[in-house]
Amino acid sequence: MTIFRTLPYTWEGRDGDPIYGTLVRSDDPDWLQRYMEEIAAVLHWLADDGRQSIAAEQFACYGLSVPGDASDPSQNVTLYSKYVRAMESAKYFRVFPPLSIRGMDRARRLHVDRADASALLALMAHDPQDRRIVAVRQYFRTHFNDQLFGSFAHDCATHCAAIEAAMGIDTRSDGQRRFVNALCSRYGDDPERRAFFNGAYVSRSLYVHGYDRRAVNDADTGDSGHVASLTAFERVRWRARILKALSREAIAQSLAPVEKPPVVETSNSARTLLAKAIESGEVWASARSLLTRDKAAARLVDMNSEEFRAIEDLLNALESRFDWSCVREAVRDKIVCDALRTCALFVSKSTEATPSIKSVAAELGAAAAANDRNALEKWSWSNGDGWNLPDVPLISRVWTVYRIACLLAQSFDSTREHRA
Repeated sequence: MTIFRTLPYTWEGRDGDPIYGTLVRSDDPDWLQRYMEEIAAVLHWLADDGRQSIAAEQFACYGLSVPGDASDPSQNVTLYSKYVRAMESAKYFRVFPPLSIRGMDRARRLHVDRADASALLALMAHDPQDRRIVAVRQYFRTHFNDQLFGSFAHDCATHCAAIEAAMGIDTRSDGQRRFVNALCSRYGDDPERRAFFNGAYVSRSLYVHGYDRRAVNDADTGDSGHVASLTAFERVRWRARILKALSREAIAQSLAPVEKPPVVETSNSARTLLAKAIESGEVWASARSLLTRDKAAARLVDMNSEEFRAIEDLLNALESRFDWSCVREAVRDKIVCDALRTCALFVSKSTEATPSIKSVAAELGAAAAANDRNALEKWSWSNGDGWNLPDVPLISRVWTVYRIACLLAQSFDSTREHRA
């Protein structure tokens, strides 16, 4: 009997690679049977580094009765699934992974040295029904690639359940208000975030309980109606990524509490994703106002230190609270090109700029003046996010404006997510 971790290599005419997994041992076999889903969820959490998702289908549970001598053709393997018992010759028995995890065959290691991992393993050993174990189990259930078993509506409801369990939110009465207030206290209490959290809970309720959508305006939260919140939630492009980050951070915080948030947020943190999803339109409006007004380049050149702070603030906003895919308005290419021309003209007029930098700026200016999408895309590919600028000191005016141009030029990069 062989269990494989990869699908067959049909082009080579051979089976896939055999599995070498993590052994979970217990003196009580009934304990393994009773908590097999929790065990899989804990292993999934320990292997998850928060960057590349691990599909839940990479975990499977079968009851097998294995013969002592698999080489004897008369021996059979008995497989017990949830409702079915099947028998097959031990000589030819094969277990392959599902198609939904094709291409996800790289090996993973368990990160047992993390603080949250130590706490999770201790909980699993002493109280498998602790609310934090339940939260990890719910988080695991959101990772099915097969859309039949893990639709977005299912994942939204399950992420909400994971957050409730991890944060210890009592939802027996007034659950929506408690859920929303708990998240607002951690991630900011403004109308946009509150509407997002309300909408997530309404989506959860629709999936779990069902509603007459014409009647869900009768909100019991004191906030705007359910329909408005749900509409605002469904307009957020990154809502799946945000919910995943929210539930993951809630679980990690419950296992290994951190008193102060990090000084610099990572690009995939819930706070960063929320800011970009909600505020990108506002940041683009600010950039458009500063860079496309009459004689914008000349005004940049004449700015004193106090006035130029607005440009520095714009760069900070573009870096931390902006992504083109989250801008909801229909952005005209000509407006972006006008902003890029302003940046190029500023660099060409700056006394800080070297000839090589002015050459790069001239290339950008010519492409923007011609509204040449292909040339602007190539320029964006060549210059990236602006960190590779040669011959110019960091934190200079030229560097600031050049980086703004690089971030705005990503609008023409077809390899990135399209604008909403």
